[in-house]
Amino acid sequence: MTSREHRAALKKWREHCAAYRAKQKDATVALNTPRANMLSSDQGSPCSSAGCNTSVSIDFPSNQIPTVTAINSHRRRQVKKRREKVNKEKDEKIEALKKKVDKYRKRITRLQNRSKKNKADTPNTKMQKMLNEPGGRKEVVKKALFSDVLNEQLKENYSNLKCIKDKQIFTKVLSGVRLQKYRRCIPRDCGVLYRGVQSTKRYNTLTVPVMRRIRIPIRYYKQALRSFFEDDSNSRIGAGKKEYVTKQNVRKQKRYLLDTILNLYKKMLANNFKISYQTFCGLRPFWIVRPSTQNRDTCLCVTHSNLDMKLRALYDAKIIAYNNYQKLLEQLCCDRYNENCLSRRCLLCKNRLPKYKEFNDKRIIKYKMWVQERQEIIDLKTKKPKIVIKHLKMVYNGHPVK
Repeated sequence: MTSREHRAALKKWREHCAAYRAKQKDATVALNTPRANMLSSDQGSPCSSAGCNTSVSIDFPSNQIPTVTAINSHRRRQVKKRREKVNKEKDEKIEALKKKVDKYRKRITRLQNRSKKNKADTPNTKMQKMLNEPGGRKEVVKKALFSDVLNEQLKENYSNLKCIKDKQIFTKVLSGVRLQKYRRCIPRDCGVLYRGVQSTKRYNTLTVPVMRRIRIPIRYYKQALRSFFEDDSNSRIGAGKKEYVTKQNVRKQKRYLLDTILNLYKKMLANNFKISYQTFCGLRPFWIVRPSTQNRDTCLCVTHSNLDMKLRALYDAKIIAYNNYQKLLEQLCCDRYNENCLSRRCLLCKNRLPKYKEFNDKRIIKYKMWVQERQEIIDLKTKKPKIVIKHLKMVYNGHPVK
């Protein structure tokens, strides 16, 4: 509002206030004015006691004297008129809104009826109509055959998946509101479809959370690997008095492995024990060590190692299908832990021979062997020459012979 408009409004307000105060003043004067038939007071009044003989009488027309009742009645009529006016406006507004609501309700009903006509039938309705038709048997058989073929193909594709996450996404693709609606019609032997119905309640998108496997305590692996490595079939205890090792104030007698780490790992997996190769090597007890050249002072280590290296050379030349003596014993013996089978006294396996492929006997094959060699060294304490025996790994060339 501008300053001019503000001054005009202020002027009107002053005029209204002056008129209102004038009306209030007139009403107050009318209430305080005595009636026309009022006479002077009786003789007991002060005027009579003073000997006053004058009497005051004011005559007003009876129709011009306002009273409190008339004023209140006038106010009630004004308030009633205003209330009726407001109620009338509200009723008119409510009636207009009701007409609008009825108009839009009818419009929605017409649109819904129009969409129902264009809506496709559900699978159940289609099947019922097809069954009621005279020539609908062929179509029913065709659809049943198609569903059976589709189910078998889905099972085959699901079985070919290797990753768990791919299987979860594949199951999620075959889930939805339709399958959830007709879940009672899907038998349990459907496999993927039945699992898709169950997964609809859990996942709403194709991003299926990866199922985390339960972590087994590390002490369980340590205890299992300790028992495995300390087995006499996998390691041997050191014979020397000084063959011990100390770690963190823990002293243990050394044990030497009887086979390579890789072969022992394969043996561990054959016992249905799932563990990675890195964990298998890392959790090996510190007193289980590999035999070095100084520790090969027994015929057991030297003989087994030489035999394994010869078999490895033949395996690399593609003459035989095994590369260690354990597999050789499995082919030659009924029971490689039986003494009669190992000494070739068993009647069932004493005539068995190792299997080999065709080979060229003129071809040169390189193989390695542990040999003992006498060497002369200078003793650090006595400063005198000394003859010692050392185990060395030598490379030889040879021809395969039947």
